[in-house]
Amino acid sequence: MPSVVVLGSLHLDYLVHVPYIPHKGETLKGENLQVQPGGKGANQAYYAAMQGATTHMIGRVGDDAMGEMQINALAQVGVNVERIRKDANARSGMSVAMIDDDSDYGAVIVSAANMQVTRADVDEAAELIAGSDCLVMQYEIPLDTVLYAARLARKRGVKVVLNAAPAYPNPEIVAETDLLIVNEIEAEMLLGIPAGTPDDTLSRLKALTSPAMRVVTLGSAGLVFATSDDAGFIPSHQVKVKDAHGAGDCFVGSLVARLADGDTLRQAVLYGNAAAAVSVTHSGPRSLVTPESVIKLLG
Repeated sequence: MPSVVVLGSLHLDYLVHVPYIPHKGETLKGENLQVQPGGKGANQAYYAAMQGATTHMIGRVGDDAMGEMQINALAQVGVNVERIRKDANARSGMSVAMIDDDSDYGAVIVSAANMQVTRADVDEAAELIAGSDCLVMQYEIPLDTVLYAARLARKRGVKVVLNAAPAYPNPEIVAETDLLIVNEIEAEMLLGIPAGTPDDTLSRLKALTSPAMRVVTLGSAGLVFATSDDAGFIPSHQVKVKDAHGAGDCFVGSLVARLADGDTLRQAVLYGNAAAAVSVTHSGPRSLVTPESVIKLLG
């Protein structure tokens, strides 16, 4: 069975629906408040497990009710949570997200315990990482820890998957990455690829040689990918969008589950693209995206 280790963030998400994202100094009436476990790392672990990968989560929460809720939510879908530490000296991370009538959103995160994830956490999980097919990371924990874990994983022959969000220009980490997944803003900051048409982005992505595997997501337009021997543009599926929040994490987690199982990057991004399309037809950062629902959309 494919094995995935996710080193990353756990947040408790407070979601509220608004007519539009408010301007500076503006107060809007919100509706339909939802409180759900989230965080890019935890979301990606959730979706990797949903797609059948043996998934382990490494991270930190506070020793509080919010942290307990986050741990339980992952355990319920089969994520191994033994490496999530409860930090008595920090509160659990949280985020506040606003989703507008066009299904776009804005969010604020309070990292809290997530910024206490250290090299020691990585060292304690070194053998677990070494025995996995893929190590998945993001930029919602200290970058020093991300770099340290990437180097450890590569020395052990484990694929390093980096979803470099939120964007920070750190060439050292990118250099230790086997698969880099970024959106258009992150692609410009990390790879020097300015936003343009899918053809323009694909052409520039193909011209790069590092990392070995590269993906740029293009929002509702789809995505482009490139390796040394394959590249292409994959349009998004035309579905009725209810909530786009968390679709990117669904894409990453689902893609990695397939990559860990031996799929080529093309096969994995096709699957992840379909999984993300299924996810936006539901509300909330974590949707019931089963392998059966993905395969059905793929036809």
